[in-house]
Amino acid sequence: MGEVLTEGNKDFNPGIKTKINVKIYELNNIRSVPINLNNGKDRGKLKHILEHESYRLRKRDIERYKELLKRTKNR
Repeated sequence: MGEVLTEGNKDFNPGIKTKINVKIYELNNIRSVPINLNNGKDRGKLKHILEHESYRLRKRDIERYKELLKRTKNR
């Protein structure tokens, strides 16, 4: 059977969501990009947004996304 995530398990962390929606603010609208932090391709997409399109994000969101990338780095 599958492994159950419990408090004793090192992979259990109830504070981290694995799927987030990144809101990108454009001139006339807001785009929402779904990101799965367990997927390497999506993590790369989030890194690209942070490096090259950070001017389209809120400052508090930038810090939050950077922290999420650090905390989920070894997944």
